[in-house]
Amino acid sequence: MSEPVFTPGPWTACFTLENRIPLSFEITANPHGSVRPIVACTWDYSIGREETETLKANAYLIAAAPELYEALEGMCDANGEFHASKYSSEAGIKARAALAKARGDAQ
Repeated sequence: MSEPVFTPGPWTACFTLENRIPLSFEITANPHGSVRPIVACTWDYSIGREETETLKANAYLIAAAPELYEALEGMCDANGEFHASKYSSEAGIKARAALAKARGDAQ
C-alpha cells in the first residue's frame, strides 16, 4: 500500500460566475483561490440548469476528496483492514477499493 502524495486539504471549489450562473470552477487548496489550481473545469454558458447543478455538485465532491480520504482511512486499522465489527464487509471492500483508487494503486 503506497502513501498518498496528493495536495493536503482542505480544498475549496471556486466558481467563476456570469449573471450568477457558474461558467467554470477551480479546486484550490487555498480558500481564497490560488495561482495553481488542483483541478480546473469550464463549461458552455448555454448548458441547462440541471447540468449546471450537476457540475456544481461535481466540484463540491472533488473539493471534499481529502476529507473523504481521511475519513475512510480512519475507518481502517494500521494494516488497512476495515473495522468489520462496525461496518459490513461490503462497505469494507468498497472503502479499501476507494482508498486504493485515490492512491493510484488500483487502475
